[in-house]
Amino acid sequence: MRFRFELIRHGNTDATTNHTYCGHTDLPLNEPGIEDIKENVEDGIYSLTDVYFTSGLSRANMTLQLYAGEDVKFEVREGWKECNFGIFEGYTHDELLDNEYYQAWINDETGTYIPPQGESTVGFNERVDKAFVDLFEEISQLGVESATMVCHGGPISRFFSVYIDDSLNMYEAMPSRGEGFSMIINYEDGKATVEEWKKVLKIRK
Repeated sequence: MRFRFELIRHGNTDATTNHTYCGHTDLPLNEPGIEDIKENVEDGIYSLTDVYFTSGLSRANMTLQLYAGEDVKFEVREGWKECNFGIFEGYTHDELLDNEYYQAWINDETGTYIPPQGESTVGFNERVDKAFVDLFEEISQLGVESATMVCHGGPISRFFSVYIDDSLNMYEAMPSRGEGFSMIINYEDGKATVEEWKKVLKIRK
């Protein structure tokens, strides 16, 4: 089965402005984030689809509602949430430099270190990898021609690495907030292949 898949990163929040870690913390879009998405809508960068999904966090829900309509029907798939940064959430890199747990996390080359109350990089990857397959199976069962997921930078970066190009690092693969990827996916026998893809980019920079 082939379908069009729109994968969009949410807009800006106060964590963007303040440069703080924000994974499972449920922040809404801030005013600049709202205006940014509205400008993207005016510029026509988003495409509507047959069905819609979000991670369930407010910043993702608001982004979708701003461009697909306040009354848009969507399903929540929590497996697509951002990485849980645990006790680091709400703090900046500089504020955490003297924290022993933070030092252990940023110097962990294996991806197995679990921040207090958070999740490891390996655990995050396993979670979202399963979420990808689960969603594709669901879309296949629905039999629709197009679908949208609005979520976060971490899952989108991981998706890009798994399905499109694993030569880029996390930040190179991650779209800016409010941007994302539009692709054609072929899903057969539990395996997804991206046949075509392009970036969904802001026109006003």
